[in-house]
Amino acid sequence: MKGISTRAEEINSKSGEITFYGSVFNKIDSQNEIVQSTAFDKTITEFQKSPGESRLKFLLDHDQKKLLGVITNLSKDTHGLLVKAKFNLDKQLSREAFSDVLLYEKEGKSLEFSIGFRPVRVEMKAGYKLVHSVNLYEVSLIQFLASNEYCRVVNTKTIKPNKSFLL
Repeated sequence: MKGISTRAEEINSKSGEITFYGSVFNKIDSQNEIVQSTAFDKTITEFQKSPGESRLKFLLDHDQKKLLGVITNLSKDTHGLLVKAKFNLDKQLSREAFSDVLLYEKEGKSLEFSIGFRPVRVEMKAGYKLVHSVNLYEVSLIQFLASNEYCRVVNTKTIKPNKSFLL
């Protein structure tokens, strides 16, 4: 399992919907990996063709027994992999996790996000790995530190946007 942390881009506090960076491009993480903008192209294309058939999961702390909800969209911009997800607010675990996201955002802090993937094409460099392509299989809300501090929420609908970490 490989983690890259993120912060949410947008939160809808009534529906449990959230948008966040699951991965950021061209930043070295704590695993000494740099994810390239091409890394998720196949996953994004397959997801957008048949989102109902996707096996991609939304978990808490990479724990397969802690399903938080569903991934509703994947895309990318120049900064990273954008993930839209919906917490299952009918589950206690998901309500608590979503409540933590809202509290952290309200206080100007952030929980982070991370991804689990299998590398497809990786180039070894001196001191780091350049990740060109992966098979993405899960995205997790992380309660403690994730591998890349830039993977986080940057805006909510009810709280002022915070994109300062992009600079």
